[in-house]
Amino acid sequence: MTETPNTAAKKKRWPWIVGGIVAVIAVAAIATGGDDEDGATPNAADGTTEEAAAPADEGTDVHEVVYEVTGDGTSSMITYTTDGQSATEQLGDVELPWEHTLELPVDEPLLVVQVNAQQAGSGEISCRITVDGEEISQATSNGDYVMAVCSESIGTFG
Repeated sequence: MTETPNTAAKKKRWPWIVGGIVAVIAVAAIATGGDDEDGATPNAADGTTEEAAAPADEGTDVHEVVYEVTGDGTSSMITYTTDGQSATEQLGDVELPWEHTLELPVDEPLLVVQVNAQQAGSGEISCRITVDGEEISQATSNGDYVMAVCSESIGTFG
């Protein structure tokens, strides 16, 4: 009977460990040039069309980046880049849907936008990133404590 508290503690920690490993792998893939355009799948359900995705104005000096997370119920963790480089913010127990907008400079050689979201139990969770009105990354996962990871390089080296 003394093993029950340890078992409960292990069950609560493993999603964080898995989430951390997935985040490290995603950042490493981006840093090494992992730009797999063939693996991207369009999301017809969101109603996005080429006409609806407006490009940035030629005279702007910033990108408008929008992170979106949708899914069943609550996300136990959302982590996203805040400066296009190494600064991140992490939120816990977030009611879905969730959205965050930020602006990043256009002329930076290396800018990476990323949002990771973990389901707080069983169900579906999705992430999406748009830059200047155009969807650049989308992912959906289903299951217990699953993660959706959206990431893309938007810098001039992109």
